[in-house]
This record gives sequence, C-alpha cells and structure tokens, in this order.
Amino acid sequence: MNRQIITALAALLLLACGAAATAQGTDYEAIVRTMRQCARIADVPARVACYDQTVGAERLISGEAAPAAPTAAPPPPPEGFGAEALPRRVERDEREQEPDRVEAQVRAAEQLGPGVFLLTLADGAQWQFVDAVPFSYSPPRPGAPVEISRAALGSFQLRYSGQRPVRVKRIR
Repeated sequence: MNRQIITALAALLLLACGAAATAQGTDYEAIVRTMRQCARIADVPARVACYDQTVGAERLISGEAAPAAPTAAPPPPPEGFGAEALPRRVERDEREQEPDRVEAQVRAAEQLGPGVFLLTLADGAQWQFVDAVPFSYSPPRPGAPVEISRAALGSFQLRYSGQRPVRVKRIR
C-alpha cells in the first residue's frame, strides 16, 4: 500500500514539473517569435521600440521589478571644522583638505551636567565635552577664544586659557 502511494505521488510530481517546464518553454518561444518579427522591421527606431516592448513583456511575465526611479538629491551636508564627525559620508580627499585645528570665539556656554559643557561657537557649530572636567577647571565664557584641534582616532580636543585640553565632540 505504501509503495502504491509513493509511486502515485512521484508520478504527480513528475507531471507537475513537466507542466511547469512546458509553460516556461511556451513563454520563451513566444518571445523569440516576437523578437524575430521585430528583426524584420527596417526602421531602426521602430525596431528598437519593438525590442523594448518585448523585453518589457518578458519582465512582466518573469515577475522582474521595473528599475526604480531615481531618488531626489540628498540635502547638503553640514560644513566647517569637525563636520566629518557628524553622521554623513565624507570622501577621503575632502578630509585631507580640512585644517588640523581651528580657533573660534564662544557665543554661548551651557552646563549639561557636572563638568560637562555644551559650547556654541560664533559660526553656529556646537561642541560638547566628552570627558567631565574637574571643579577647578574654568569653563569658557561667551566671547572667549578657544582652539579645537584634531586628536587621535578621529577625536577632537578643546584648549582654553592655558588649561589642560578636553576631549570634545561636535553635535551640530
């Protein structure tokens, strides 16, 4: 009994595979026939249009997706010193042209936590202390000059009024 069931299932499976192969062969043969008809057209633009229609029909039959429409251009990336620390794609050539340090004036200084400050510079860039500074550290005041320079592993250091450098990261 089991042998009969297995034989019947195998026969059904072979019939199903054969039917699918025949259906694919029919579609292929129809496309080849259409392309041969297109090849007989003497006018080049009309022949190309015929080929395009044939390929478009094949795409619909095979279920391929149409090519995606081009997307809109991305917004312009932020500019200025330390902008590469912000999330965006930066080309290597662009990084090599950036300065190693910048001097700027502080427009505003805000304390975010004990020893952690957010500085807004005159150009609008915002830098936050990564490491908390001790209570004895005198934070930059509005109008004070600061120097931000590149440090190891893509980080930045802020120097102010002869005090020890502080690691900072650009926020905006």
